[in-house]
Amino acid sequence: MAGALALSPFAGLAGPADAVSAAAQADRETGLVVRGILETKAIAEEGYVYGLPLVMNCAVQDEFFVDRDSGQFKAPFGQIHNEHRVFTYEDTAVVTPNRDTP
Repeated sequence: MAGALALSPFAGLAGPADAVSAAAQADRETGLVVRGILETKAIAEEGYVYGLPLVMNCAVQDEFFVDRDSGQFKAPFGQIHNEHRVFTYEDTAVVTPNRDTP
């Protein structure tokens, strides 16, 4: 009896009345196309591969041209700036594999 009482909070998770099963049944009844986990993973991977360079570019632009308090600020948009030193390992706005070699 104690074992049945201990499992009773989880009894609805495996049965046909759980939320995932109910949603899947509703999708089948309405004719909705549900993507599988592999297709969902492939879509997420493509979004990551496509979107990461865009997001990183915006972060670098913010540090170089917008945020005057960042240690990487160069000049505002539309102005030319000449760097009078060689870049070192302390310049971290752009991630490179070997940023300590000029």
